[in-house]
Amino acid sequence: MRIAIPLFGSRVSPRFGCEPEVLIVDVEGRKEINRRKFSTMGLGIPERLSLLSSLAVNTLICGGIDIFCLRSFSSKGFQIIPGVIGEADEALRYFLSGKLRAGQCVRRGRRFQGGRRRPFSVSSFSPRGSQSNH
Repeated sequence: MRIAIPLFGSRVSPRFGCEPEVLIVDVEGRKEINRRKFSTMGLGIPERLSLLSSLAVNTLICGGIDIFCLRSFSSKGFQIIPGVIGEADEALRYFLSGKLRAGQCVRRGRRFQGGRRRPFSVSSFSPRGSQSNH
């Protein structure tokens, strides 16, 4: 399995497409076997999507993501875990332990939903990208 985490410093980037680099992690079972970083500076969204596809990534752990990217990754068979907030290494640790969920804020030693009333849900996006106000 190959996991991509867009980075802003050492944290999960708050929005896919704005990250200066992406962390690629190779995993066998529940163990990390290799990691490397790729610069995404100067790349547009289509080039970023193409880069991750060419690297054979199958899981994307990210912060915010727009509906175009969400649909593009989904159509290519990516597993997407959006809305993740916190340190990339912690997010990876939670993922490898089977505990990472969409919309989760991760911190060493504990996790929490970050004050959301409802957990983040990919299905909450409407086909045209507009959401109803509650």
